Order: sequence, then structure tokens, then C-alpha cells
Amino acid sequence: MPTRFTALGALTLLLASVGPALAQERVGLRAVDSRGALSERAPRAGKQVAVVVHGINPDHGDLDPLCRDLAARGYTVVRFVYDDSERLHRSAARLRSALAQLQRTWGPQKLRVVAHSMGGLVARRALTEDPLPSPPESPEAAQGKVNALQGPLTLVTVASPFGGFPSANFSRLDFGLGRAVYRDLGSTSKFIRKPGQLAPGVTHVKVETQEKGKSLASGASDESVLQKSQSQATVDANARLVYRIDRGHVGSVNQSGKLPGEVRGILTRTFSGRLPAKPVAAPAEPRRNSGGLIGGLGRRR
Repeated sequence: MPTRFTALGALTLLLASVGPALAQERVGLRAVDSRGALSERAPRAGKQVAVVVHGINPDHGDLDPLCRDLAARGYTVVRFVYDDSERLHRSAARLRSALAQLQRTWGPQKLRVVAHSMGGLVARRALTEDPLPSPPESPEAAQGKVNALQGPLTLVTVASPFGGFPSANFSRLDFGLGRAVYRDLGSTSKFIRKPGQLAPGVTHVKVETQEKGKSLASGASDESVLQKSQSQATVDANARLVYRIDRGHVGSVNQSGKLPGEVRGILTRTFSGRLPAKPVAAPAEPRRNSGGLIGGLGRRR
């Protein structure tokens, strides 16, 4: 999510929001090749499936290390590509429809969803009890049915702005000319304030990033979503675990072409079912606070 939403980013947001939207790629579930990159071939069925969801203004190469790691674990990896200029509940509806269709056709024994940045907002809303409009191209819409997901499902989100951005609240001043998605990213938007309750059978493991002062290898800032924008009371209360890692935004999923060890460890514990049943004292493990289980991998603030 390269767009930086900070106090000084309000004017930048307004200027960007009235510019032309980027050309969109083909949306829906997409296969990946041996490098973890997007492929044009059709996804192949698998009994253990991991769906990877990107953020806003995606550089899809940022998620290649994550896809390679998931494939090495034995998962059939597919990416969900969506129009990142569209309202978030519409993208969530498309994802819910795609996951429901995947469950019906492949019948996976294990289904994991791993989402980065704004993709976490899309993925979590898709896995709530909230009614969502069926995409017009889906069979459910034609039949007047509601997409129904079957648990258990596991959701891991990394560096996702569940608390929204105060600067994005200014998007209402774009007179309808800007990207519709910005209206959902404001800290006072309905999408942020009312995130919904997770559906039964969904386990959410939330990874927050301490991005302040972080840089990419190129020297450019890797500070896109401050920690306070990653916290939201309902989301945190619903989450099974919340970790905090000392990484930048892109660096949380791609550190010099590799998935950072902290995130690899979190995925290993989550997918193996070795999540703590109660608080433990080790500083690198989750512990309880008033908003659920908060963990620290790296320095806590």
C-alpha cells in the first residue's frame, strides 16, 4: 500500500483522488507461477488452499515471497485480484463469492486467507456475518441466493489499516471525482466504524507493524500505515491473536526478496494450530490485554 496516509498526506490524497484511476487487471482468483508471481493459467484445484489478497495500488511483486512460502508449505496458492479503486464492500462481496465458489468446486479441507494492507479490510469484511451484495456476474446473484462460506477458515492480516486514516476523511471534498475507495478509508467512515462480527468458524490472526522510521532498501520511506491506524476496537476484540512486529509496510511481507522470519513464524504457529490457549510470559509471544490477545515480536511501544 504505497500511498501514505499521514497528517501531512491530506492534500496529496485529494490531488491523487481526482486523478485518473490506474488501469485494472483482470479481477478474481488468479494462479501463481513457481516464482510466486501472477500467472495467466487457470488455478488448479487443491485440498489445501491459500488465498493471498493485495492492498491498494499494488506492486504484486511485493507478495511474491509470501506466495512462495505458502507454496513451500504444500498449499495451492491463488491470488485474489480486485479493483482497488472500488468501494470496499463491493470488493469484499467479490471475494466472498469467489471463496464460496472455490469451496463448492474444489472442496478444500483447509482454506487460509492471507491479506496485506488494505487487502485485510477486504478479506475480513468478506468473512463477517454482514450481508453483502452478490456481484452481478456471480451465480448467486442470478439465482437470488446469498453466498455462504463453510468453516473453519483462517484469516491472517498484515499491516492492515483497520482504524482508517484521518486524512482520508477529506475525500468527501472531491465532489465525487476521486477514487471511491478513499471514502471507506477515512477513520470516520461507516466501513471503518462498523467492521462487523466475524462469521462462525473464522479465526483471525492480526499482525500489526511498527513502521515509524522504516525505509526500503532503496532508501525510500516504508512508513505507510502507522500503528494507531491499524487498531480498531471491534476488530481487535474479534481477533484470536494480535501480534506486533518491528517492520516497515512492504518490509513486513518482502525483505530483500524473502518473507521476514517473524511473519514466517506466525504463519507456522497459526497454520499448525499451535496458538496459545492462554497468555504466556515470553515477550515474543502473545499476551492478553483489554482488547484481546496482543503479542509483541520485536520492540513494543
